[in-house]
Amino acid sequence: MTQNYQDLLTLITNHITQIWQNLHIEGNGLIEEVQTLPKGAGFFIIELLAPLSWIQDNDGPVRLLFSFDNLYCIGFFRNENWFIFSDHYKDMKDVLEGTIARPLSFSGNYNKLNADFFNIHLGVQALFQTYKGIAGYPGSLIKVPLLTSCITFSEPLRFPAFRQYMISKMSTYDSPPGSITEFSIHFTNWSNYCDIIREGRAQFDPLNAFGIQSYDDLLGLVGMIL
Repeated sequence: MTQNYQDLLTLITNHITQIWQNLHIEGNGLIEEVQTLPKGAGFFIIELLAPLSWIQDNDGPVRLLFSFDNLYCIGFFRNENWFIFSDHYKDMKDVLEGTIARPLSFSGNYNKLNADFFNIHLGVQALFQTYKGIAGYPGSLIKVPLLTSCITFSEPLRFPAFRQYMISKMSTYDSPPGSITEFSIHFTNWSNYCDIIREGRAQFDPLNAFGIQSYDDLLGLVGMIL
């Protein structure tokens, strides 16, 4: 599982690099050697599959939809329907034209997903529970599986240190509850960090509340820039 997870994240980052190379733009979308995200590059799907040993709980593939623009999870596909976070549904209606798309009753905001970063399950077992939760929708509770999906796939692409943390979590089956507050303090500030990086070194002021003392500290923290 660890290698599959690493390979998936690498595949996504390599594809983003390839998009820039195909555009033939000087610098290939890099700012201070950190990759920016290409606007209007579309979407990607991560497909979760049940282990081959699962017979009773094997409900076929579960598809999660993400945007290359910002790495946000947009929603998921199940039983011939796209279920889209309410804050993305309006923008996605035209994109998903010709399919059945339904808005969820909540947005993809971490607060709306009831995120508890002090006590969260992450890792292989948590991902299996994510598969079962989404596969069982609408008969199952969906917020925890979607929260796990966002944190497992989006945040490691944005923050290299959290990527290494998640790789270590994927090395064992168990997913005991734990705190990720040392990382989550940055999750909701990613957009602000990206703006500060774009403003450049000369404009940087220390972000003491987040333990970021220098512009280079910020560059080392962020793996992708909006």
